[in-house]
Formats: sequence, C-alpha cells, structure tokens
Amino acid sequence: YDIHVSKSISASTSSSVGLNVSSYTSESGTGNDVLGTEFWFERDLQATATITTPNGFSLTVSPGETIDTTTANDGRILLNNTVYSGNGNRKVELIATDPTESNTPSSGTWTVSLKNNSSSSVRVDGWVSSFTIGTGPSLIQFSGGDTQSTVGIPGTATHAITVGSFMHRWRWYGADGSVHRNPAGVNRSGNISLFSSEGPRRDGTGEAYKPEIAAPGQHVISSLSQDASGKTVNTIPGGMHVRKEGTSMSAPVVAGSVALLLEEDPTLTSQEIKTLLTQTADTDGLTGTTPNTEWGYGRLNVLDAMTQLRNASGSATHSILTNDTHPNNSYKSSYQLGGGIDAHAVRFSPSSDGRLSGAYFHLDSPPANNLTSSLTVEIRDNNGGVPGSQIGSSAQISPDRLRTGTWNYTSLAFATDVQLSAGQIYYLVYYPSAPDDELHLMGENYDASGNTLYLSSGTWQEDSNFDVLARPVVSSLSGAQALPVELAAFRSQIDGRDVQLHWETASEAGNSHFKIQRQTEEKNWLTVGTVDGAGTTAKPQSYSYKVENLTYGTHRFRLRQVDLDGAIHTSEEVKAVLKPSDGLSVQAYPNPISAEGTVKVATNRSQEVTVQMYDLLGRHVAELHEGAVGPEQPAILSLEGSVFSSGTYILRVQGEYKMETTRVTVVQ
Repeated sequence: YDIHVSKSISASTSSSVGLNVSSYTSESGTGNDVLGTEFWFERDLQATATITTPNGFSLTVSPGETIDTTTANDGRILLNNTVYSGNGNRKVELIATDPTESNTPSSGTWTVSLKNNSSSSVRVDGWVSSFTIGTGPSLIQFSGGDTQSTVGIPGTATHAITVGSFMHRWRWYGADGSVHRNPAGVNRSGNISLFSSEGPRRDGTGEAYKPEIAAPGQHVISSLSQDASGKTVNTIPGGMHVRKEGTSMSAPVVAGSVALLLEEDPTLTSQEIKTLLTQTADTDGLTGTTPNTEWGYGRLNVLDAMTQLRNASGSATHSILTNDTHPNNSYKSSYQLGGGIDAHAVRFSPSSDGRLSGAYFHLDSPPANNLTSSLTVEIRDNNGGVPGSQIGSSAQISPDRLRTGTWNYTSLAFATDVQLSAGQIYYLVYYPSAPDDELHLMGENYDASGNTLYLSSGTWQEDSNFDVLARPVVSSLSGAQALPVELAAFRSQIDGRDVQLHWETASEAGNSHFKIQRQTEEKNWLTVGTVDGAGTTAKPQSYSYKVENLTYGTHRFRLRQVDLDGAIHTSEEVKAVLKPSDGLSVQAYPNPISAEGTVKVATNRSQEVTVQMYDLLGRHVAELHEGAVGPEQPAILSLEGSVFSSGTYILRVQGEYKMETTRVTVVQ
C-alpha cells in the first residue's frame, strides 16, 4: 500500500499532499472509524500545516499549536504541530474520527499543505498511521505515495538486525483436507513477501541500511499452541503445527542462525554478526542488485556465514538444482509413479564439485501418497542419456515423511554418501519399495526441460511435455577449518534395563577414541566404556555402545572425544528414562479387514489405556477405547471395516508409560 510519501520543501514555500480515502461503510458505534497520518520534518523549524477535507473544511496549525474540533460533515479532527522530545524533530499529526455514527471522516481526497517558513530546504516524510477504515475495510493511501520507509520501531534501531520476509512455500495441505495456495493464481516462491516492510530509514542509508537481510517468513509451518484457535485451512494434519506468515516468522530464523554463530564463537559482537550475515547473503534475479530497500543485502545464508567465521578464505555452496518453472497453477499436473510407471528420474549436472545432501519432492493433491512401504532414492550415472549404474548407497524415505500438496525435503547425505563432480550428468532416481504402491507427484508443463524421465516396461523414456517437481540438492565446503570430529548425531535407545547409545560423525581428523560417560547420583561423570575412532576420514561414521543392567530412573550420558594429540572435546548430554515394562500389546485380526475385525489390547499391569485410529496423513478417524485394561481384563474391541474407506490406517495404543502402534489395512 502507498502509505509513505517523501517531499523536499524549499525555503519559504509550501508543498501539498493528497490523502485518498476510499468509499466505505462505517463501523457501528463511535470512535472506531479512524483516519490517521503523521508528517516528520528532518529537524525542528518554523512550519505551519493546513488540512482541507473533501467537503471543503479547512484548518491551520502554527508551530506548537494543537486544535481539536468537531466538524459538521467530516467527523472530529485533531491536528497538532509539535516537536518530539525523543529526537528534536518537528511532527505534524492528523487524526480524524467519528464522534457520532452519522458524522464520520468523509471519503475522497484530504489535502495536507505543509509550509516551510525557514531559510533553508527541508525533507519531510509522511506515513498513513491508520490505513484502513470502516467495514470491509477500505484503504487510505497517499496520492503519489510509495511503499518505502515502512520499517518501524524497533527495526529502525541502528544496531538491530532487521529482517525482511520472502515466500518459500506456495502450497500447503490443511486439516480441512484441501490443498491451499496463497496467492491463488501466481507462484511467488522465492520472491519478497508483499507484507515485508521496506527501507530506507528516513535519515538515509548511510548509518543503518534497513532491512539488512531477508529470510523465509511466508507460509512457514510452525508449532501450534494447544490454546490457539484458528481456521482449519491453516492447521496442518495431526493438529501439532500451523501455517504462519510475517516477519515474526522470518526474524526467528535469523535469531536461530545468530545463535549458531555465537555457539561457534561466543565473543562475536553484534556488528561482527551483522557483517557476517550481510557479506554472505545470497542474491539472484529476484533480489536484484543489493543492498536495496526490499531485500537489504539478500537472502540469509547461514552455511556460508559459518564457513566465513571459521575461515575467511573458505567457501560453501548449497545448490537446489531446478528443472521446473511452474509460474502459476494453470500448468499443474499429476505425475504418477506406479501403475505401470516403475520409476522416475531427474537429470541434473552440478556446477561445482559437491555432495548430494538431500532432495525436494512435491506431492500432488490428496490422495497422492498411497505408499505402504518406503520410497527408494538413488543416484545413477549417465549411460547414453538415460540412468546407468548406481553410485553410492540407496536411501529409504518413510511414507509418513511425504506430505501431500506441498514440498517435502529429505536429507540424503548420510544414507547415499555420494560425491558429485562439476559438469558431469547424474540422475536422481526414485521408486516405491513395494512394487504395487503408487505415489503421485506434481508435474508442470509450462516449459518442459526434457530432464524428466520415467521407466516403463524396463525402458527409460524422456518426457518432452512435463517436468516433475523433484529437485536434488548439492552442497560443498572448502577452505573451512575443520573440527577434529564433527558430531552429527548422538542419541539413546532403551532396551529393557539397557541403554544403547548411537552417534554419528560427518567427518573426523585425528580422532583417537571416544570415552562413554554416565552421570552418577553425586553428579560426577563416570567412564563406562571406550570406542576407537576412525582417525582421519571425510566419510560419515556410525558408532554404538550398550550400557547394561541400569536401575530404573533417569540416566544421563555424554561422549568425551580424544584426539591423537591428546586434546579432549565433550559432547552434549543425552538422557534416557528407564521405567518398568508395561508389557503393552495390540493385535488386529483379521488383517486386512473387510466387514468386521477385532482389536485386542493386553497389558501385564492395570492401567488407563486409550486406543485411537489415524489415517496415513495423521488425521484422527476413530476413538476405539478409553478406560482401564489389566492382566485379567484385556480390551476386546470391535472394528467395523465398512465405515472406513479402503486404505492403510494406524492403530495407536497409549498406556501410562508406553505407546504401541500397528497398521491395519481396510479393503472394501
């Protein structure tokens, strides 16, 4: 909206600004139809202000004067001309409201005339402080206005890192069972959000360019409070997450990135952090030349910022290789996998050496995911324009990791362990592990690249009409000072009264061994075992160690990694809570179920148990039991298959200390 205007007024002259109020229907009651605007001079000076309403009423205020009057046809008008003590600048403020339901601020053009009575020119910035009015509502905008200089307090603070928002998701699948798009017609993925405030600050760009950086902030899938209420179109199936948007979403992304940088170097100053983020920001055709008033210095790239922090001469890349264009929904198509199509392949060629770090898959609208088993993903070399031999290992994606109607990212680095060379042709190949399964991805036919292939009857065929929405991701890291051991994961797994500890490293340099330590009741750390390291390697490594015969209760563990030179590095802690076994079990028979089935729930001690049924999208479809179950009192439950659609469902049995699940297939 054009809620900002800027003027340069010469000495002893006047300049006028038009404020357009669209026709509107007033709110019921009084004092709630508000027109508001402020004009800020760049310094204190002798200036007068005159407003003229659409009905011809005129009012003038001199420096230091405030007038509050009720008109016959333009509502109540407050006009003041004061100096703000916070910065010493002159401010002219206009507020018009409705003293009665019939006397409201009139629609049409309100004219504000500002006169500079000083001996030198002055810059004036004006903002519409209340830019909607009435029911609907209707807009209030400046004639000849713009969208600039709309960053507000505290984002205007010099030392703040001010964050803009860009759209990183166009579609999402809501709990109402539908796929939604916003905006409905045009795919603005990767572009600046229309709600993202623009710079510059009104004192110019020299001291503080605002915003400094942009981050994902539109259609972010965020956690959902149990006390929140809202539309089901925004709630994600499962009821634990919700679609959100705003710079209140993009700012936490940057805050988390700053936390990572501070974890690496706690001595960083705010200016050093800001410099790291702005110097490593990404730019492209959508950002344009930076810095600018929309994007600041570009899109956040915390990977490159961390690399620069560890070695100023280092570099990092994270490239999403895209064939599809998909400008709007009219080019959308379903791209089937299964039912005669045995596999898909996406041809790609990285521009630099790197590692396959992951892939994006965009599923079609429901019921797109009909997998009963995992989706297998591989990388293959080029064999005369079609996929050839497999490189590295296969990865498996669980069906519940693929949501319909939106993008799904899967990390593939550790599973595939594939190094790629610049300029070489590769294929991202994927297919259902179960031959009879089907999966429907989204395709588009806007400008087919010829890089989508499908396997049918043992023959690879190139699709000249469609691109499937599947995108490999290639990453590289060079010149950065490596940690002796880069710990990628550390977790615990309970097995009765034993705890199995698992950890993985992304790379190792001079790693001698790991000491496994358990915290005692006295809060001391006791070494319970040792595992040899891999020395020096760039490949991921996996380790495990079992701590046996522990007492019931909470146990904490950590790793002490020892280098070949004797240096020691301590990991974060992991926790394991051991509780007496419930002996909770669930059986469903027959399975598959057609007309009627039985669910039996048994436990070796009396407790309250709930039995619920979910579909593969996480939607709750049935409540089968809520009450006591014991050794002498198993729950025998009837399951009417006729009331459910054909498909696979999850039975979830929740006891007081344990949860069990099992799959049930309904066939009509």
